[in-house]
Amino acid sequence: MGRDTAGGVYVEDVQRFRGTPATIEAAITQCAAIDGQAVQVWFEQERGSAGANLVDHFRRRVLPSYVVKQSLVTGSKELRAGPLSSQAEAGNVKLLSGPWIGAFLDELEAFPNGSHDDQVDAATGAYMALAGMAPPGPRVYARVEMR
Repeated sequence: MGRDTAGGVYVEDVQRFRGTPATIEAAITQCAAIDGQAVQVWFEQERGSAGANLVDHFRRRVLPSYVVKQSLVTGSKELRAGPLSSQAEAGNVKLLSGPWIGAFLDELEAFPNGSHDDQVDAATGAYMALAGMAPPGPRVYARVEMR
């Protein structure tokens, strides 16, 4: 996800995968390599030491040459999705063409009553990371949702 100087938000790509911890680490490493070092990688940090340890592991061992950030989650998923939803309703969110769009939109449209919400969590977290960055610019940020 990225933001332009006028505050427009662009969802550039979504990668969905499941697997063993080693498979997930390899996939995240590959995504980071494709995106490049100018892209910040954000993790949702679960409360407690396990969440802190996971982010620390990725920062120090898996992605040591990338900027790795984390955000602590507070509030309900519906509350957290509100700001991105408002921006989408205002026409400020654009999706770049790709094979991921169908599954992404299906999950967003079914939220909060769908059977999955990982992409919703990731997108709302990425938006909140972008919204907290000042000044806006053409930088691109990645958001990683770990479950």
